[in-house]
Amino acid sequence: MRKTIFTAGVGLAAILLIVGLMTYLLPDGRKYCRLRLGTPVAHEVILACDSRSIHLFRTGSLLATPERYPLVSGRLPKEVSIPPIRTDGGKSYKINSISEDTDSGRDHRHSLMLNVSVEGDATFNQYCDVALVGKLDGCKLAHFDGPLSIGPVTVAWVPVPMEFVIGGVPADVRATVGTLDKDRGCWTVVESDNDRFNEGGRPTVTIEFPTKQPGGSIVHTYPLDEYCCGAIFKGPVTVPDGVSVGTAKATFAFDAWRERVVAATTIDVPVVTPEAASTAKQ
Repeated sequence: MRKTIFTAGVGLAAILLIVGLMTYLLPDGRKYCRLRLGTPVAHEVILACDSRSIHLFRTGSLLATPERYPLVSGRLPKEVSIPPIRTDGGKSYKINSISEDTDSGRDHRHSLMLNVSVEGDATFNQYCDVALVGKLDGCKLAHFDGPLSIGPVTVAWVPVPMEFVIGGVPADVRATVGTLDKDRGCWTVVESDNDRFNEGGRPTVTIEFPTKQPGGSIVHTYPLDEYCCGAIFKGPVTVPDGVSVGTAKATFAFDAWRERVVAATTIDVPVVTPEAASTAKQ
């Protein structure tokens, strides 16, 4: 009799497990993404979205019981607080906000936009825009507190074009700091409005301008000490006297952020006359 009851109990547990797995593995309108936390990688969690709620799998496995949080008009209500995700390394990751975004201009891309606070050896906030897909296998990820680099602002991972105009108005040079990986769909950037950056220094762009002399150059460093749009560092760049038409090399760096290593990026930027400027052609 006991054996029969035990066998029935095991069978019922197996059925419940299968039903639970089917709930999250079979197509049901839910879409998925992963959050990767830490450098080197310390932890991963899964987010499942069904347009009515967010399901958070803290262990990174669908076998775990998820936490459910409501979405109202595509947003996590301000009064709803998600407990921080804490890792073995002593770091804490707090999801401050979640919102859905559907952009018909990008092949009806469905994504989640999150703001996350990172607390540990460095304290800062990050934003991400991560695509949602209908299955967990091969889903996109957002890497918070990942390896950082600084470079020009991008749209769909492509740098926004810029140019320096001789004798023209100063160029509005813009940059972001973050972890970008097109293949994995990762676009995660650091919030630029941070009092710690205001106290300790901001990013810079060092530009090597061409001159008329063969092999000659003029090098100037400009601070990117302004910020906008949540995650953009920016500053005006005026072309100095003696510069000629050609190609400048612009190196973005953030050496002033002592708590984190930020890899520099160098790009080529055309130097043009006012007549040849792209704004003049519009």
